[in-house]
Amino acid sequence: MNITPRHLAAAQFTIIGTFQVAAWWMLLSPVNRAVEQLRFIFAPGYELRQFFAWLALATFITVAIALAYWFKQAAVRPLASILFCASGLLLVLSLWWFDTTFIFSYGLGLFCAAWVRFWPNMAVKRDTPQAARPLP
Repeated sequence: MNITPRHLAAAQFTIIGTFQVAAWWMLLSPVNRAVEQLRFIFAPGYELRQFFAWLALATFITVAIALAYWFKQAAVRPLASILFCASGLLLVLSLWWFDTTFIFSYGLGLFCAAWVRFWPNMAVKRDTPQAARPLP
């Protein structure tokens, strides 16, 4: 198996997504009180409501990006461009709402996404999943 930039991006976003899902798991445990906790977190008067709303959105987007990068079709130009833009959106979101851990992680994820997007395609038939050349 050749490790390509797509695999590195998938690993990076999987690490970030796992961290975020674990944070939500800890926040919402025990399970029998999760609904009450969610009502409290997203109550109109709670001062950290926007932070948690953006964290929930970032978690869903991160997990979706991580899953997408594990498939070969993520190396195809249109999908690679969409994933690159979504990675950039997550970096901007982390600059606005989150701390340096998220900023660094999403910055590294954006670097990997850019690597996948701008990796030269050496195939005769452009934009096919098999087109990515292996790392030396």
